[in-house]
Amino acid sequence: MNLSRLKALALTAPLCLSLALSTPAAMAAETAAPEITVLDLSISPRFEHIMRISASLSISSLGRAECGGTYVIYDIYDGYDSRMTMVLQQYVDSEWVEIKDWSQDFTGAGGKMMNKGYYVKSGYRYRMTVTAEILDSDGTVIESVSVDSPIKEY
Repeated sequence: MNLSRLKALALTAPLCLSLALSTPAAMAAETAAPEITVLDLSISPRFEHIMRISASLSISSLGRAECGGTYVIYDIYDGYDSRMTMVLQQYVDSEWVEIKDWSQDFTGAGGKMMNKGYYVKSGYRYRMTVTAEILDSDGTVIESVSVDSPIKEY
């Protein structure tokens, strides 16, 4: 391609793109874009031993809170023990108050999961906190990660 054609292309390309994006068809496609929905998933930063952690909370129409916690330990830490603690909290008088907690110990790497249920009172907001602790061979906590579930009202 010669130099004059390159210059002409460089000058007209932005104009063509601008015209194409301002047409009614492009505007219609923009307004018809699908709506994005947000899932009840917690996103956590990367830690040394824990690959990911999540907390979930749902409350049935009868007031049964279904509490769930999961975390995954990297395979290279297969010899380590860990502990999961889940704390169900109720929002009372402008503060979060613990109403129920559960704890379970695990061994080795991979995915860990705990699910518990508990009946709650109506008229309040609730959340659940999951904490994963990685323990060394002496039982000392070498990593602790916590995440909160989305808040639910009942």
